[in-house]
Order: sequence, then C-alpha cells, then structure tokens
Amino acid sequence: MKILRLIATGLLLVVAQVTMADVINGEFDQNADGWTLSGNCGGASYAASIGNSAGSVLLNSCGGDANDLDPPMATQLVAGFVSGNAYTLSWETYLHVNYSGANGASFAVLLDGLVLGTYENLTATWVGDSISFTATDTSHEIGFAAEWGASDVSYYLDNVFISGFDGEAPPPIVGVPEPATLALLGLGLLGIGFSRHRKS
Repeated sequence: MKILRLIATGLLLVVAQVTMADVINGEFDQNADGWTLSGNCGGASYAASIGNSAGSVLLNSCGGDANDLDPPMATQLVAGFVSGNAYTLSWETYLHVNYSGANGASFAVLLDGLVLGTYENLTATWVGDSISFTATDTSHEIGFAAEWGASDVSYYLDNVFISGFDGEAPPPIVGVPEPATLALLGLGLLGIGFSRHRKS
C-alpha cells in the first residue's frame, strides 16, 4: 500500500507541475513560437544568436513615439498562476542600437498591458534583470517593449522565465503525459494493488 501512495503522490506532483505558470519558448532557441511580435514598421522579429547560445527577439521599429502607442513588443499569455501568489519575471537584454543617444528608461516590462517597470541597458552585453509581481488571476499577459518613452533605443530580448512564490525557477517540463498514458498507468497500478491484495 505504501508503494501505491508513493506513486499517487508522484502523479500529483506531475499534475501540479503541468499547472505551474511557465513561459513558452522563453529562450527563443529556434524561433519566436508562443510569442506575439508587434510594433510599427514590423516592430519585433526573431534574430539569430547575438553572443548567446541560441536566438533572441529583436525589438526594433521606426523609432519611439511620445505616447508609446505602437512600440516594438513581444507578448505572451501565460497560464497557471495562483491568484494571490508572488512571482518573479526575469529576462535579459542586449543593446541593439541607441539611435537617439538617449539616456533613461527605454525598455518597458508590462503585465496585462500595464507597465510593471522601465529599464535601461546601454551596453552591448547581455544584462539580466527581474521584477516581482502578485498574480491577480490564473493567467496574465507578459510583455516587453523597446523604444519606450519616445526613445529610439532598440534591444534584443532573451532568457525570459517566471519563478514561483518560493523564488525558485520552475523545473523545465519536458513532456506532458497524455490522458491515455495516465489511464494506462492508473490501470497498471490498480492491477498491482489488486494482485497484492489477493495475496494477503
């Protein structure tokens, strides 16, 4: 019976991992799948490796506008949050070009279209940053925008992930068992339990 309890606990942990808030393709390994890229003049696009092991997203358009109406952006709807829990959103940026010679916050991080924070990275090196927030729903749209605040500073974006309220990055989910696989596993466990019950 102890074995059945251990296996059931393991299955519950697998199901709990599946419902964890997790960014899809936050490393932009081969493409920008899972992301919506937008902005004026083409806005955001997938870019090959820029000093990192894989690709990234280039946030670059025709220049900033004072009202931040249509900046180059990458957004994604992320599900699996627990309302009331705190999370940390992390990312890396790399300066593409500072067309305007601007100094100041030219990169914005958004949650459901509202600005969480603004940042600046005026170096051609990968710089990591993060911001914490409290989930108010089970899903939120995260967004990253360049050329913010009427600046004309464009960035590469990479390594986006969300860590849970305990500060730990969620383990990568390699694959999610299909319902038929889980059903077969459950039947097998029932069979083992039944055979052990008959022997005793």
